[in-house]
Amino acid sequence: MSLSSLEVVELPLRETLREERVAVAAYFIALHRGFVPGHEEADWMAAEKQVDETSPQRSE
Repeated sequence: MSLSSLEVVELPLRETLREERVAVAAYFIALHRGFVPGHEEADWMAAEKQVDETSPQRSE
């Protein structure tokens, strides 16, 4: 299979880095509360807010 036959979905680098930062932040939020199940969505949303509030804004 060649690379040209693969469907590649690319996010802008900035968005990819943001998603990685959100995932790490969500992990630590879950770790802090003992990984109790049922709070995954809330953890992710809190992590998004945390990352967005601490990231410098760029104008496009």
